[in-house]
Amino acid sequence: MKKIFTVSLVTSLALVQACGKKKSDSSDSSATDGSELGDGSQGFAVTGTLQLDALLTAGSKVTHVVALNTENGRKLAFPVDEETGEFRLMIPTSAEDDFTVYINADGTTVDRERLLKQHPDVATEIADLSDEQLIAKIKESAEEDGTSSATPEPSPWTLAYVDATKTGADMMVSRFASETLDTIAPTRGNVGVSMGDVTPVVGGKASTTAAHADILEAISMSADTATTFGAIDDVSLRYINPDIDGDGVLDSPVMAADGSVTGTEVRYVLDFHNRFTINDANGGQVFHTSLKNKFADDVLGGLANVNVAYTGTGIIPELEKSTFSAAPSTYKWKFESALTMPASVCSELPSGGTLAAGSWCTHSYTVNPNYDRYQLGQEVALPPVGKYVLDAGEKVFTWTDVKVSDFSAGMGFVILLVKYNTDDKGTADTSDDVMSSISYKYLKKTATGWTAATEAELKLLIKGTGGHLSLKFDNDALNCGLEIPKTPTGTVDLKTANISSNTTSNAMTTLINELKAGTVTFSRFSSGAASYDDKLGMRFFF
Repeated sequence: MKKIFTVSLVTSLALVQACGKKKSDSSDSSATDGSELGDGSQGFAVTGTLQLDALLTAGSKVTHVVALNTENGRKLAFPVDEETGEFRLMIPTSAEDDFTVYINADGTTVDRERLLKQHPDVATEIADLSDEQLIAKIKESAEEDGTSSATPEPSPWTLAYVDATKTGADMMVSRFASETLDTIAPTRGNVGVSMGDVTPVVGGKASTTAAHADILEAISMSADTATTFGAIDDVSLRYINPDIDGDGVLDSPVMAADGSVTGTEVRYVLDFHNRFTINDANGGQVFHTSLKNKFADDVLGGLANVNVAYTGTGIIPELEKSTFSAAPSTYKWKFESALTMPASVCSELPSGGTLAAGSWCTHSYTVNPNYDRYQLGQEVALPPVGKYVLDAGEKVFTWTDVKVSDFSAGMGFVILLVKYNTDDKGTADTSDDVMSSISYKYLKKTATGWTAATEAELKLLIKGTGGHLSLKFDNDALNCGLEIPKTPTGTVDLKTANISSNTTSNAMTTLINELKAGTVTFSRFSSGAASYDDKLGMRFFF
């Protein structure tokens, strides 16, 4: 029975059957007009009317609107009426494996018609189950997957207006933006938004008659949160090319107005792993030894003295092995802009140096059997802006409009600071002080400096259940880690923390037991690193 909860990527997106409402004859409904948008139970509706005449004058057209989620790569295309320019798309607002959306409001019956329309492969499995039995199975699966009690969080989606008759990046015509916000991040219960008249700008942002305030109201986002997130969400635009593999076919399935789906979804994940150190005003790094019972700002005499120094980025594409006929033995990158390369990266630049714009950086590649995907990474001193091209295994992948910068310099950047609390044994010699808990705080950059990030911002920004803290002991011989919740501040008690490790040696098991027992001295602690993944595909190490 568990099989019915293994959701196919295409059908999991089909959160609409009622996309099948007839289009309105009018495009000037309010941004919160529920009569046209639905009730939110089947996704977040986005409607509008493209001004096609303006596009035709520019020698362009739009055939589809493509929605793509930067957190998990989910995507779906919706056709545009070629005569009226009207479109209606539905953004999924539940997890891919969340079947609880099919349980009706009465709690005792299941919307089987919608379930079977969106997941026809489960028809045989559920045919002989009563609603009571099916609900029990759904809830059992939700408990196992951790989705039963989880409140759906906002997740960012980009919207692109595309011409599917073209190939590769030429498909891209225009995109959604509302002031600095480049994404829409609704949650379950948000009904939808009417964009009104949409006027695409070829190669740029489309304008809408929907007011920015109405769009924020529709997704339940405050203006302050929109300002914070809008300052960093332009990194999501790296996925705006609807045909990354350049085969002339949309990378996303297409959903018709009746809810039927054609085509195949393929995901070309491009993540960035960004590294930072916490320094003083003179560039001296604040190490873990100074963070015993102190945050970095305590050590440095205040937040104004905290210098977050950027040290480099790993560009990490994760490509499905099924994309290739065979594992590539080499791969190469080129960029639209020149950039600085570290030593021993490119075969063309074995000592490092400047890689000219449009020049290739070639690597040999050995498959890591521990990974389900190929990770054809590229290390850079600072990611360039513009177009990224990866040539691997006789395939070429193109990400356009990539915008990644030194986040420590910009508004909206969030850092994670920790301090290592100890219990004083009461002796003059502090070497016997034992580690007891970890305190943490998330801070965001504003125009006036660092301030506490809000819970709403953290729910919008941070992926999963929170950040991570890696702890190394005994001269880095033993390595374990624990989760940092995504609340603005807090303390994790080591006695009750979920401490885990990739190794299962007796020494590692003993260390974890000792941490929980409160008997590990701080002097054994050799290094620590805090990190978090955001919903835009960025990982930050501090």
